[in-house]
Amino acid sequence: MHTAWIGALILLESLTLAQTPPLDVGPRFDAHRLRLGTFRYSDSSHGKVIGESKIRVHRSEGQEYVFSNVVEGASDQRWKAVITPGFSPISAELTFGGSGEQHKAFDLSYSPNHVSGVAATRDRDGFFDRRIGEEIAVDTIDQRIDWAAVMALKSYHKSEKFTFHVYDPKDGNSRIVATVKGMETIHTKAGAFRVVRILYTTEKASGAQTFEVFINEQVPRFLVKEIFPWGMTSELVESTQP
Repeated sequence: MHTAWIGALILLESLTLAQTPPLDVGPRFDAHRLRLGTFRYSDSSHGKVIGESKIRVHRSEGQEYVFSNVVEGASDQRWKAVITPGFSPISAELTFGGSGEQHKAFDLSYSPNHVSGVAATRDRDGFFDRRIGEEIAVDTIDQRIDWAAVMALKSYHKSEKFTFHVYDPKDGNSRIVATVKGMETIHTKAGAFRVVRILYTTEKASGAQTFEVFINEQVPRFLVKEIFPWGMTSELVESTQP
């Protein structure tokens, strides 16, 4: 009886958290400033093509913004992140593997200042699920779409800095410091674009990582190019509107 009673309380608490509407991260980030559609990128490392990724951004009937990505090549994976128009996270999931063997890396649910779910952890005997239940900073964004948050501000000015937090099951709640480096024109297979160049550093417990993004200067914005700290470059090849 005691076990059933405790279990009922845990279930009630979980349902309460799940039903609590997420709060917007803040007035700085607005998903309405992003272009909806499907964006295909060529991924390369040291000048050699290693795969491609296809990102889709759409708005659900409930006005939530849904980001999904399918990566094929050297690091086959697929992920999905759902947010409010103000970029507060609702859910996120990541699966590794392509058309063959796949395994779910994690499945997360967010509520105000809290994240819960499961994440796969590997040891010498294989994978096992680790339960997640953590408090997070009020300005937290899911790490899958940190690049999207960076391009969701109203305007940009050279040398301007801004900060927010991201969450990932492996690295926890990390602060991001972004710096606007300036405006320029770049050329890709998809054409020439006037872009804002931004560097943002994720201050992970395991060590800082700096990403470089080039975003379309005019609203609605989209990602034109990204350079990753491990040497990979992702560049827009084509895009289609919904």
